[in-house]
Amino acid sequence: MVAAYRFVPRPPNTEHGHPFLVYNNSGQLHFELTCFAREATIQVARQTTQVYLYALLPFFTWLDTDFQQLGSRRAWNESPQNVRLIVADLYIGYSSNAIAIEL
Repeated sequence: MVAAYRFVPRPPNTEHGHPFLVYNNSGQLHFELTCFAREATIQVARQTTQVYLYALLPFFTWLDTDFQQLGSRRAWNESPQNVRLIVADLYIGYSSNAIAIEL
């Protein structure tokens, strides 16, 4: 089984103010996603931020574990155009798997 990105909710009264700590597939704190979760929680409900994280973390896991993505050294913080292409690759891969399962 492939290690995945994950997040850990923190109590609302935590001194550091980060409602979620996000860890990469190596178990290291992912600073940028942890900060994103903090900023998102300021703007929207805590539960909405959780939904955002549930949507984002599979993408980050895939980006860090997919052989083709690792070989091309693609990253989440590239230009918006490149990130769109990366996301398109992800969905094409999901579509191919779904078609293969149906056959």
